Amino acid sequence: MNRELVEKVKEATNIASLMAERGIKLVRSGHKLKALCPFHKEKTPSFSVDPDLGLYHCFGCGASGDAIKFVMESDGLDFGEALRYLAERAGIEIAGPDLAAPRPRALDALDFAMKYYHERLFSPEGKAGLEYMQSRGTAPETLNGFGLGFAPGGNALMRAAHDAGFGVDQLAAAGLVSRSEGGSWFDFFRDRIVFPVYSASGRNVLGFSGRAIGDAEPKYLNTPETPFFHKGEILYGLARARTEIRKKGEAMLVEGNVDVVLSHQAGFTNAVAPLGTALTPSHAKTLARYAEKVVVAFDGDSAGLAAARRSIPHLLAEGLSVRVARLSEGQDPAALVTAGEKAELERALANAEGAVEFIHSFYGDDTGSQKAFVKEMLEALRGLSDSEFLDIYLRRMARLLGYSEDGVKTLRQHISLAETPSAPRAGKPPANGSGRQVLLLAHAFVRSKEEPFASGLSMLDPRDLSHPLARKLAESFRDGKGMDELVAEDRETADRVSGIVLGDETPLPEIRASFAVFVLEMRQKALARQMSEAEKSPDRSARNALMARQDINRRMVELLRTLQENRRLRFPERKALLLSRLSEVESRLADVWENDEEMVNAYPGFRAEMEALIRMLGALNDPVAGELFNEETEGETIHGKGKG
Repeated sequence: MNRELVEKVKEATNIASLMAERGIKLVRSGHKLKALCPFHKEKTPSFSVDPDLGLYHCFGCGASGDAIKFVMESDGLDFGEALRYLAERAGIEIAGPDLAAPRPRALDALDFAMKYYHERLFSPEGKAGLEYMQSRGTAPETLNGFGLGFAPGGNALMRAAHDAGFGVDQLAAAGLVSRSEGGSWFDFFRDRIVFPVYSASGRNVLGFSGRAIGDAEPKYLNTPETPFFHKGEILYGLARARTEIRKKGEAMLVEGNVDVVLSHQAGFTNAVAPLGTALTPSHAKTLARYAEKVVVAFDGDSAGLAAARRSIPHLLAEGLSVRVARLSEGQDPAALVTAGEKAELERALANAEGAVEFIHSFYGDDTGSQKAFVKEMLEALRGLSDSEFLDIYLRRMARLLGYSEDGVKTLRQHISLAETPSAPRAGKPPANGSGRQVLLLAHAFVRSKEEPFASGLSMLDPRDLSHPLARKLAESFRDGKGMDELVAEDRETADRVSGIVLGDETPLPEIRASFAVFVLEMRQKALARQMSEAEKSPDRSARNALMARQDINRRMVELLRTLQENRRLRFPERKALLLSRLSEVESRLADVWENDEEMVNAYPGFRAEMEALIRMLGALNDPVAGELFNEETEGETIHGKGKG
């Protein structure tokens, strides 16, 4: 990562202006800004932005990051693409090699494979694949638009890629080849129609989904997990559908690749599909970035209905309004389009049932069945955070069950009882020692270029931190990593850090003071550990130096703690003077800290200085102590001379 370039782009980007350009209405709340989250539907603002730090965090859906991450999530771009976009926006000229990281060669291999497969579809080798797609009524412009292709057998791709300069390691990284138990390499896709799977922006091919011709198994075969291809997160067709989804506010969720292709051809250009897997929470979260509503149009058989039923809790949890279209037994969107029954598909979509009504249809009218319905529906609604939507769904349930208004209240009580205690939100760490560690380390990490955070972080030993996240941040700082690397390398941790900082309303001066105390407390802990080890050693001078360090450090901790607790000051200028003198002591102490002999020799002077500062502390609010402060300021004691 070209850290200097990243910093330059971020410094030139006002994150609030960037968001305002995209229609996000930010309202000031203290020193932060708040808005309705652009990544999920909500009615109460939970999206927080800190313009000074250039960070955002949503306490509803968890979306979090900086300006680069915002563009990545909003536009479906990768890191380099988002960086280039912001650089151009800020008028910063960058050449290809100056981007955060060189384009992986494996992505070039995927581009090559997509073009190679597409050419093969229209060659004699791809005749069977082309005939199959034509039999489904796929138009030439649709085949070209989606980049459909054919993977021939006989390791044809591997040979062609080799001739084009791609090594087997690059093909393997792209998921294009696999290795046999005997150690030989072979094409992963063979004798299959292949559907290129694009990033949400449509700029990169991430992998492929291959469909067998005839009765070969498995029917669908997807690229294995790679750094680019994560089946449980990708929605096929999103690159082509996202504009229409945003325009309509609704996504059409279908079951397979062919369903997507032919739905788009028939004019249903908001259709997307999971890649041969059940809908996951990640899929639902992705849909919520683009849509407010989802109509599920899975196959009309029992398996399709069951899959639609399983998808509902994930979709509801993201605040999406869900309807389910019932297709005739044995039908699917692709089959209806192929048969020229587009009107039938339109009717099914128009008459789609609400989620509550759809789930209720699986139960009978007897008491046992109705209780089971309530249990399933309450479980499905448990993840819904919007109280207004929850009330709407509970009223629909009550209507189907024949309940009165009291019945709605009863259902509401049931769902409250069903909720299990959850972990604290990322921005609200628990009020204990562990939570304090996380809060202070998060603030220090995002401000690691400022003092006292930079010097404080350098003093911390990760071994002395009890909380895993605090320890991880300290280790990252030691490895020379900042927030930029964390966003790029560990999205989950970066989101947690942003949430903690943006969820905390503590004034920055108080954070600085608390962090200074915390660092000294951790140093005291490290000194105690070192003393325990030194007691086993015959080196008396090392023990004496450790005892001196412990005593001076303890006095500093006590002084700073008392200052923090002493909030009502009649003479605030005295506190500033005291802190300035303490800073001078710390600076000179750092010069001798690592040398045992120098530390022991300087100890009497430092002890006298600390005693003088503690006397000043006791007189902070004393109206007749001005002369004492003058004496301490001008006398030799404060400079470590004459006493010992």
